[in-house]
This record gives sequence, structure tokens and C-alpha cells, in this order.
Amino acid sequence: MRKTVTIGGKAIVLDNNASLLYKYKKEFGADAFADFNAIVNAIGGPLTEEVGLPVMRLTYIMAKNANKEIKPFEDWLEEIGTFPITLMPREVCELMSDTFELHNTKNSTAPEAEATGEN
Repeated sequence: MRKTVTIGGKAIVLDNNASLLYKYKKEFGADAFADFNAIVNAIGGPLTEEVGLPVMRLTYIMAKNANKEIKPFEDWLEEIGTFPITLMPREVCELMSDTFELHNTKNSTAPEAEATGEN
């Protein structure tokens, strides 16, 4: 899924796909889903470093998916100047949820997945 957001007064294309998990781990040595869960749990609450940094890192990996020529993380942050830290958690969550189908299925009417195989 692709989405254009404004960061530091610039239009930045974010592209999320299944490669994000691998790229995030490779780039930051961290678990993308663990960081994503921290973001989800913090939405609406106080902003902390434990949430702010993962938001910036996930945003960066999504931007890097869209633009392979993007600078290294720290240089990219310096280049963009300002980061909409209170707005980006929802954008990141939307992209992650759509790509990895993380929608609430508790009340879903979708049929159960069937196991196949021979007995």
C-alpha cells in the first residue's frame, strides 16, 4: 500500500509491503511488530521515546521502500528537519494494518480458513 504524507514540509511517499519486517529488523535490529504494538497501545496517551522512535523508524522504512535512494536514517531525519510525531502514529498503523491484514477479526463474518491435506 502506498500513501503520500507531508513531513518537514515535503511530500513523502510511504510504501508498505511484506518486506518491511525483514528490512526493519536488518536496519534497526528490532522487531517491527513489537514496536507497532507499542505504537497502537500508546495512541491517545502520552508520547514517550518508546513510541516516538518506533514511529520514526517505521515511517523511515516505509519511505525507503518507496525511494531506494533515501539517505541513512539519521541523515534523513536531519534532512526533513521536523517530524509530525503526533500525526504519524495513525498513518503508520493504517499502513501496517492494511498490509498485514491486522484488522479486528473478533466479530468478522469471514469464513474460517480451511486446513488442507490428506488424512
